[in-house]
Amino acid sequence: MKMLRALVFGFATTALCACPRSGASVTARATAVTTSLESVLYAVVTVDFRNAGAADCKVAKYVVTWPSGKKTITPSDGLVVPARGTAQRRARIDEMSDRTRVKDVTITATCA
Repeated sequence: MKMLRALVFGFATTALCACPRSGASVTARATAVTTSLESVLYAVVTVDFRNAGAADCKVAKYVVTWPSGKKTITPSDGLVVPARGTAQRRARIDEMSDRTRVKDVTITATCA
């Protein structure tokens, strides 16, 4: 029987983006870390993006960092966080331990 092992905590780590476009001010945070239901274990990180700025931010990449590693993700779907808006993505991370807690994950986003 497959079981979902989920680690979801009320604390989430937030990181500011490197935004070359004036007016874009994007923060990104991990809101959940869950483990796969498949026989091959991998983690899925839920990332919330928030843009408090006056301009849209097209996310060129974001870096997920945890105590034992990091992974750079380049959105293939043209992720745009609208001005004063939000967006959410889920990222599969094969290298992350199933014991990683959401409070130990940081996200850094870069606008194009």
